Amino acid sequence: MKQLLSRHLSKLSMLPVIISLTFIGTSLIRSIDKLQEAYDTIHQVEEAKLTNALVHELQKERGMTAGFIGSQGISFKQELVSQRQLVNDRLESLRQFKEQVSLGSESQIELDKLFSQLLSLDTIRSQVDRLSIPLSDALSYYTAANTILLNLNGKLSLSSTELTISQELSSLYNIANAKEQSGIERAILNNAFAQKKFTPQTYERFVSILAKQQAFFSTAQQLSTKDFSSILSAFLNS
Repeated sequence: MKQLLSRHLSKLSMLPVIISLTFIGTSLIRSIDKLQEAYDTIHQVEEAKLTNALVHELQKERGMTAGFIGSQGISFKQELVSQRQLVNDRLESLRQFKEQVSLGSESQIELDKLFSQLLSLDTIRSQVDRLSIPLSDALSYYTAANTILLNLNGKLSLSSTELTISQELSSLYNIANAKEQSGIERAILNNAFAQKKFTPQTYERFVSILAKQQAFFSTAQQLSTKDFSSILSAFLNS
């Protein structure tokens, strides 16, 4: 019995160590996973911030472009120069982010689509300056780029593993879509004022856009966290 005990004693004495090491290893793996999730969340939030900043500036350039074409090059000439530079700056920030951060496959695909779409941005701008592009084609070009960015924001909200972050990104996605409708509204109004006429077709489209804005804001409010919902309500009622 004594020999049997002595034979297994060294193994038994090692058992707590083995269990502890196993526990530490498991905890370390979980901590690494949590840390990676934290990094992913930070990257998702930064990506949403950069893409929304670019959408905002593209929307403004689209609106000014509409006014410029509608006025036959009289209005927004100087404003477009500075606005285009703002778009270029936001685009460069997003490009650097993409190069420096390891993004998910869906983000990579959507951003590749975006950069491919915007390869012809300088060509479109030159055509606008020469008034050699129809207004509808110019507006469609900017809207296509914004649609890619908005779709990316929607996918970011679905890919987040953190519930609160996912809710806030979903809410942000709907706010961004409402803002995109506002951008289209601005472009329509800039063109109408530049041409000094408001046709029945323009009015019909204007009313449709307002309805879409309201729908997106309503969805954003439903998806948002309690604190953010209060802020959004105050903003909408202001």
